[in-house]
Amino acid sequence: MHTKALPLRLHTLAALICFSGCRVLLSADIAPQPDLQIYRVQMQGAVQIALPVPTGVTQALFQAGDAQWRPVQGEVRDNVLRFSLDPKDIPTGRTTLLIGKTDSIDLTDTEPPAVVRFVVDGADHGAVPNVALGGVERVPATVVIEIADKLNALKPTSLAVGVNGQPVAVSGEGVTFEQRDPKRAIITLDLAKLLPKPPLKNAVAVSIDDWAIDDQGLDCSLAFTYVAPYTLPDGRVVAVDTLEDKPGWAKWWVMFDGVHMENTHATTAGFTWLSEPNELPHWVQVRFPAPATVKGVRIWWAYYQSFRSSSAYTVQAWDGKAWTDVLAVKNQPTAQSSEHMFPQPVTTDMLRIWQPAKSGNAVDPRYMWVSELEVLQ
Repeated sequence: MHTKALPLRLHTLAALICFSGCRVLLSADIAPQPDLQIYRVQMQGAVQIALPVPTGVTQALFQAGDAQWRPVQGEVRDNVLRFSLDPKDIPTGRTTLLIGKTDSIDLTDTEPPAVVRFVVDGADHGAVPNVALGGVERVPATVVIEIADKLNALKPTSLAVGVNGQPVAVSGEGVTFEQRDPKRAIITLDLAKLLPKPPLKNAVAVSIDDWAIDDQGLDCSLAFTYVAPYTLPDGRVVAVDTLEDKPGWAKWWVMFDGVHMENTHATTAGFTWLSEPNELPHWVQVRFPAPATVKGVRIWWAYYQSFRSSSAYTVQAWDGKAWTDVLAVKNQPTAQSSEHMFPQPVTTDMLRIWQPAKSGNAVDPRYMWVSELEVLQ
């Protein structure tokens, strides 16, 4: 359970007594049941403390330096528990006090809740807390995260959601929390509502905790890059997976303007598409206004100290349901351009060049760097 040390609130205490010139900071936490009180203590030196307790409570527990829970040494009189804490038992000067019943809490729990499944638009990425999609053709519509805890109940009030650094109201549109049982829940995010106008780079954060008396919580994230497609004057719609996030490369569609780089150009900015450097696949895609018969492709590569031809990639065509490989290129040497004629012409609505992860130029294989892409018809 995440906690924060708060300024001392005297109205929560019947009395607070410090001896030997010590200092103590006491803060109360929200407890999972009304007859349990949780306090965080920061102390310097030996302390004696008096706290109000519910009727019938005769003892309290504190967490010692060995992480074990032990009873405090003290007594209850007139619904006030008076006890002492010895710095020998708490070498860090920080501990947690439990006063009242702990029946609903497993005090041995030191682990946060875990992800059971992380699903993005129907694709299950498994029991992982963080998913990085890289560049996407479309903004994800729905995120479903199923979470569970082995020992303690989840704490619904701890749920927090953030989109691109901004908090989102978990009770508002776009966020659904469905608790299947005390220890299991499903969080659903409607990104169409949470991200109506996505920027280039996007990050969605989700956190939740259980009622365990610890400082461990579950943090999940989804990251993706979205570059809006561009429509060329001839009606073709082109798209790329990612984009170098600098103004000089903002007009990435220049790779369809008919001008390719020479080794005499002073800069690649304004002449090339440069992907962001990551260890994920990269791609460039062309959608035709009507089915087109394609015979091959010619790729002109960017020049920066040398021509940055990719070492491996696949030319793919859309068959109406999925991408199919037309030809694959491997171990390509450095060259200014690469021409690939298909074994036979292909009629398709879309064509793309798919570069597997870390298959760019040997100088830095995390990039894909294209000056001009020609579709040969």
